[in-house]
Amino acid sequence: MRYYDFQIFDQNGKLYRQYKSLDAYGNYNPGCLMVEFDIQRYGMSTPMGSSLVRVYGVSIKEMQQAEQNMFGMTIKGFVGMSKGLPLAKVSQNGMILEGIIQQPFGNWQGIDLSLDMIITAGAGSVDKPVNITMPWSKGQKLSVALFFALQRAFPDCKININISDLLVLNYDSPIYCSTMQQLASNLKSLSRSIIRDEGYLGVEMGMFPGKEIRVWDSVATEKKKIPIQLEFTDLIGQPVWIEFNRVMITCVMRADIQVGDYVRMPAGAMAVTQASSYSQYRSKSAFSGVFAVQTCRCIGNSRQPDAASWVTIYEAYVTQEPSS
Repeated sequence: MRYYDFQIFDQNGKLYRQYKSLDAYGNYNPGCLMVEFDIQRYGMSTPMGSSLVRVYGVSIKEMQQAEQNMFGMTIKGFVGMSKGLPLAKVSQNGMILEGIIQQPFGNWQGIDLSLDMIITAGAGSVDKPVNITMPWSKGQKLSVALFFALQRAFPDCKININISDLLVLNYDSPIYCSTMQQLASNLKSLSRSIIRDEGYLGVEMGMFPGKEIRVWDSVATEKKKIPIQLEFTDLIGQPVWIEFNRVMITCVMRADIQVGDYVRMPAGAMAVTQASSYSQYRSKSAFSGVFAVQTCRCIGNSRQPDAASWVTIYEAYVTQEPSS
């Protein structure tokens, strides 16, 4: 069954409100509220917009108080599949969202009442800047300078840096930023000016649920990451090319694959017998090999019955198979 759990916390860290699909015993609750969401996860060097969570069936009082009370609160989101369907994989659900509610508002159209929340990652903004200072010295590896800079700015976060050791300057280059987006944009342009290979995509950064900051590039990860195996039953439709060297993969809603991970497409065909013609072309993926996930988008409607209404969409680029 479709699983969701959105938890809203006030400024003191106390649970303010919760919307979830399971009851107190962990069983699916058929009377749970309907939710819609469009949650973005991507590298911060090229922002792609905020995330949206919409909850239907709220009370009039709850809808009216949202704009006054919920602005600036923290929200955590857990989605995936729970027990109940034959192909549901409980191990794939988890946290996909942790951010700040920037704009809460209520909608009332006909008999439908909904609470809308526009959410951004808590990585600094114009009104709440983050003091990020990185004194990048001559001959120092970028990974070393960046680790200490992020550790000072975000002491509560886990920092995972996996970038090339060739990112070294022959001069001092101190960097001062007020947001993670600004830092990510600067590092991407700087890294591509140092490593000028045609296939090098530059350094990318992202903030992930669970207070994790991940920094990666297309050089170091090819040597160190182990790809996550996708099964044919995980796919919703066939993957498709969207531009040169870039593919879009649609899967059942899952939270275990992050931006910067590697995925391996299913190999071979399923053992399925179908009466219709050309069935062999519909029982295996048109793609094979290893792809690096560049963006991730979770789209869901908990009541819409079709499979495409509860999916995670990945955009990934072709890469060489990483060694273990």
